[in-house]
Amino acid sequence: MKISDKFHLEDIYKLKNTVLTGKTEDIKWRIHHINIVSKLLDENKKEIIKSLFIDLGKSEIEGLSEILLVKYKKDLIWL
Repeated sequence: MKISDKFHLEDIYKLKNTVLTGKTEDIKWRIHHINIVSKLLDENKKEIIKSLFIDLGKSEIEGLSEILLVKYKKDLIWL
């Protein structure tokens, strides 16, 4: 096991422990991070579409659809 793997395992155990204890972040934290993901999708749209084509063989329109679905689901959460 590489050193970097050890750190990843420690992060995984820490995250699992958080889930198991039922401890969650407050709503402001969640909204803030959802907005960050939305911004990330907007700023990296071309790269995401290219990656979806290379990795999964999705066409440009399919890639754009995937991005829009994620953004649409984000908006549905707050209805």
